[in-house]
Amino acid sequence: MIRKVTIRLFLLFLGILFFSSSSFSTTYMVDVQNFSFSPAMVNAMVGDTITWQWVSGTHTTTCDNTTGSSLPAGAAPWNEPINSSTTTYSYVIMVPGEYDYVCVFHAPNMAGTIMAEALPVELTSFTAALNGNFVNLNWSTATEKNNSGFEIQRKTGSSWEKISFVEGHGTSSKVNSYSFQDNVKSLQSNEVYYRLKQIDFNGSYEYSKEVMVSVTAPVNFSLAQNFPNPFNPSTQINYSVPQNTHVLLKVYDSNGSEVAALVNENKSAGNYTIDFNASELASGIYYYSITAGSFTNTKKMILMK
Repeated sequence: MIRKVTIRLFLLFLGILFFSSSSFSTTYMVDVQNFSFSPAMVNAMVGDTITWQWVSGTHTTTCDNTTGSSLPAGAAPWNEPINSSTTTYSYVIMVPGEYDYVCVFHAPNMAGTIMAEALPVELTSFTAALNGNFVNLNWSTATEKNNSGFEIQRKTGSSWEKISFVEGHGTSSKVNSYSFQDNVKSLQSNEVYYRLKQIDFNGSYEYSKEVMVSVTAPVNFSLAQNFPNPFNPSTQINYSVPQNTHVLLKVYDSNGSEVAALVNENKSAGNYTIDFNASELASGIYYYSITAGSFTNTKKMILMK
């Protein structure tokens, strides 16, 4: 059965698609009282938190493969008091499976169960950006469950073709980032489409949304306004050259002193993106200037820390 990959469209800007996910973890509260855990059954996901809170009596919450308790292989055991002095204990689920826990003072009558499911694959971003003769693909996942990896597919006509495969992280509750660079110099098309085919270890799969990149050579020299602006500490600068030429791109402070040389090399005709990291600079107004052949241009940007 094909399992759904959750994708939330957030922003379409300059031919790049951005996505955003909401919070993907939940905290479940369990009351500890004479002589029960309430609720006694919790259905949760990897990454969720279980918090036991004292109501009455003297108890423990124990899951360590002793005293009638059990937990999945690889999961961290716990044995914590819950009483009028220690009123709460929280446990983050990192391994899927069944957790059977008890109060050691009142076992086996005082017991509870956590059923933890593995995470789905949640794709939180997928971007495509032209940089010279290459298209840079970047994507991230918030969670992954049994993720074998991503087949990268490209379309320049009417049909999709596989161009590469990037291995996934299996099952993970942390953010994972991926990237791939596609050489489009020899393609005979002005528009290139990309999508990801996320494949599970059992062979089930789901497609991402499509992203499109225009690879038409520019007809004019240009220098775009950096984005974001203001920024902290990184921003992107886009520029275009319609012919092979030497490009010099530098950054200056408000006094006219050079603070960074971003580009100083020959570039073939195309559209380019350069990342500028100002983490070592002070807040203020800066200027970036390009010289490409006889073309020159300068723009202002604001670093706001």
